[in-house]
Amino acid sequence: MNILIGATQPPVLPCVYALLSRLGLPERRATNYSIVFSAKSFILALSFILSRWLSYNHKLVLTLVISGLIAVLWSIVFHYMGSNCDLEFVDQAPSFKPQIPWRSILSSLPVWTLILSHAASCAAELITIREFTMLNAAIMLIVLLIWVLAGIGSGWLSDSLVARHRLTRLKARKIFNSLSTIVPGAAFVFVYAIECTPRGGEFLNSFIWVLMKFIIILLINFRGSGFMINYMDLSPYYAGILIAITEMANQVAQVVILLFSSLITIAAKNLTMMCLSVPFFIVTGIFFAICSKTSIQDKWSPVPASYQEEHKLDKVRDLL
Repeated sequence: MNILIGATQPPVLPCVYALLSRLGLPERRATNYSIVFSAKSFILALSFILSRWLSYNHKLVLTLVISGLIAVLWSIVFHYMGSNCDLEFVDQAPSFKPQIPWRSILSSLPVWTLILSHAASCAAELITIREFTMLNAAIMLIVLLIWVLAGIGSGWLSDSLVARHRLTRLKARKIFNSLSTIVPGAAFVFVYAIECTPRGGEFLNSFIWVLMKFIIILLINFRGSGFMINYMDLSPYYAGILIAITEMANQVAQVVILLFSSLITIAAKNLTMMCLSVPFFIVTGIFFAICSKTSIQDKWSPVPASYQEEHKLDKVRDLL
């Protein structure tokens, strides 16, 4: 089962991004992706709820099995719906396959904002898992539903603000990404520091304390309207390649954190993992806010004129 999961999970994100880039309207990009991203979050969190009725040794296995089955289903969907989208996107000729400009992609500063942001997103997973596992099953289900709705709502709000010219596309990406990284990261550092004090236990059950942690969880799910959607902004054609690169960075970051934490005592392991990942999470949020772009990187990304005209992706509009 683990081999099957490992063989099917890596293609999932590139497949999703290829489908969304080809089939989704750019004007509804944040909304469409937030729905997909929230569905993934829903399944992940639901597995934690189900694991409450199983023994501790089966919790991780259940999560992996559910994720693996979803990966298999997505592979089937992509095979029948979008396996030829990448060819049709650039040229109608099935034999046309441009070489991937690896050097140009890896030397692009906006791409590095995505690489570092995705690498640091393991901190968001650690924070979410920690806060969810501290809740009982009934409260967790309520929080989960609101969490998913908040993620979808952030995508709809982002697209609506851009459509009404209240925000430019670039500002929308930066604001929602900051709300999902800098704000919850800084708030979590504050909350975690207070909890570690001798009198921290007095605050754990207070309404304000629970509300703060609830808001932290909600804001983290705004990522679907931040850097996670920026791949298709930079290159609708190479979005699948970009997410594959950044997902590798995410896995490497998780391995590094686990290796560091394994060198210390079990009692301090969770604290060290948080100390290593959360500050990096905040710094990458700041880096994205400063250096990110939303214009198509036409120096290395092939985008046909017909696609630009159909979806109004001219340079002037795309810079907004």
